[in-house]
Amino acid sequence: MRIGKIFFSLLTLSIATNLFAKDWYKEFDQKIAKLDVDQENFIIKLEELASRYKEELSNREKECLGEFSSFVEDENDKKIIKKVKLTESEKRLCQVALITHQRKFVSAAFELRKKYLVHRHEQEISILDKMKNSTIKNLKDKAQTLQ
Repeated sequence: MRIGKIFFSLLTLSIATNLFAKDWYKEFDQKIAKLDVDQENFIIKLEELASRYKEELSNREKECLGEFSSFVEDENDKKIIKKVKLTESEKRLCQVALITHQRKFVSAAFELRKKYLVHRHEQEISILDKMKNSTIKNLKDKAQTLQ
């Protein structure tokens, strides 16, 4: 029976650890890293990613607060569904991990938006310079025809 309790405790810890396992974090980290400000529809792609992240985060927050069902073997080696409830410390640990990753995601999204704005600003200035040079050339040409 003691082995069952140890197994159950390890299972609970394993479930709590899986809640903030890096798998889903890595998925979003990789997706945001792949975004490029030169991509067509960059803003739309970033917004879609942020929306999916928000949905996933909402699901993870629910997991951090709720109960979980798992398959556990009883004394007769039968698999049964066992409800596992996180302890308060596991809940807090899970929530802290979510907040930590959320801060990382928000920072990465902010930096991308900032990079995009700088990129767009440079493009607009380049267009403005071309317009200025073209206008000045036209005015010089017009002035020369009058001389």
